[in-house]
Amino acid sequence: IDNIPGAPGIGAKGAVQIITQFGSIDNALERWEEVKHKTYRESLHNNPDLIRQSRELARIRLDLDVELDLDHIKARPPDRAAAYELFKELEFAALTREFADGASKPAAASESVQYELIDSRAGLDRLIKTFWDAESVAVAVADSTPAETDAEQCAFDYEAASVLAFSTGPGTAAVVDLDKFAEGRNAATAALREVLSNGLIEKSVHDLKRAIGLLSGLDITLEGVKDDTFLAAYLIDPNRSKYELGDLAREAAEVEKTAKPANGWTDAQWDTAVAADLTAQTARVLHQRILEKKLETIYTEMELPLAPLLFRMEQAGLKVDRATLSDLSNFLGMELKKLTVKIYELAGREFNIGSPKQVGEVLSELEMTSGRKTSTGRISTSKAVLEELAQTYDLPRLIIDYRELDKLKSVYTDALPNQIAADGRIHCLLNQTVAATGRLSSSEPNLQNIPIRT
Repeated sequence: IDNIPGAPGIGAKGAVQIITQFGSIDNALERWEEVKHKTYRESLHNNPDLIRQSRELARIRLDLDVELDLDHIKARPPDRAAAYELFKELEFAALTREFADGASKPAAASESVQYELIDSRAGLDRLIKTFWDAESVAVAVADSTPAETDAEQCAFDYEAASVLAFSTGPGTAAVVDLDKFAEGRNAATAALREVLSNGLIEKSVHDLKRAIGLLSGLDITLEGVKDDTFLAAYLIDPNRSKYELGDLAREAAEVEKTAKPANGWTDAQWDTAVAADLTAQTARVLHQRILEKKLETIYTEMELPLAPLLFRMEQAGLKVDRATLSDLSNFLGMELKKLTVKIYELAGREFNIGSPKQVGEVLSELEMTSGRKTSTGRISTSKAVLEELAQTYDLPRLIIDYRELDKLKSVYTDALPNQIAADGRIHCLLNQTVAATGRLSSSEPNLQNIPIRT
């Protein structure tokens, strides 16, 4: 680790033994013939110069005249701007995010944006006409949760959209609040449905699956989406832990979220307008990076088409036979009771089989230990240790079997019935932007981790 060569063939324990026996390195080198261990003896005889050099390299010198300026070596706050630029250049993703506040960026001010509320059919018609001349239209959709969030949500739990915002250029956005539309919610929805379902109008969003889910509540099928800043950011940097739109806009487009104006807007309206604006600006930058990294094929032919499919899968859910789960739970319960009796017999006493500490104590009492311990100093009862002991003893094997059946019962046959919705199905969340390897993951509950055999 320290690049000091040391004595070939002599490790830390061997070195301690030699120094303890001879008192110093020089004595050991002079009396090398007295060393009983052949490898140590030959190393001392053949490498005296290397050993002395290693000693000098490791020596801490206390007799040097060094000018010491304490003020000069005091810890000072880092230059966050310089650090950010360096980490960004080196593509240190985590450190770049940590020092993102040091990025040189124009501070967005409420006077620099042009956001408007569309509350009538005439205004909405004028807005829709501008879409046909725009290169792309950024769409932000919100229900009771902000439009720019990166928290994925199961399709079964989506509410119908209540606020929509559109942006066709930097610093611009138009907001349609369905509940405050003059001609009524249905009138606004009908006009927007025609536009959003038209694949000829190119669109960009942040989190396509969520947008599809929210719009489905309005009977709107979103078509023509060419960019999703959520998916694009994931492809560019799959190791990120979060893909919030505000962070992506700051890092990619060097723009900040605009402060809420004093009057005339609700938080939901303003936040959705900001989300549309940031999506428009960020999508352009991220799309160019997708092209530069030659990820366009996987982006356009796999990730973007997959999002609508995942929405439909989440919405459909998985049919579960509650009666079968109940039967399995009862069966596993009986098997666990049988194993418990056998384990107690072999152990010679009762104990909590689910407690690693108590299992370790029992194994120690019966002298069935491998010598391995946990970081806290307790006897290890990991599966690997128990598997090793099971080669000789029956008790460790029974404990392994007990743990496996207990997990099946508690995590699956007992827990899954509580996850069944009113339609008799389990609707889990299928995550497209979690695993760094690009695979899908499942959560709430995790249905990809159910064992097929035990």
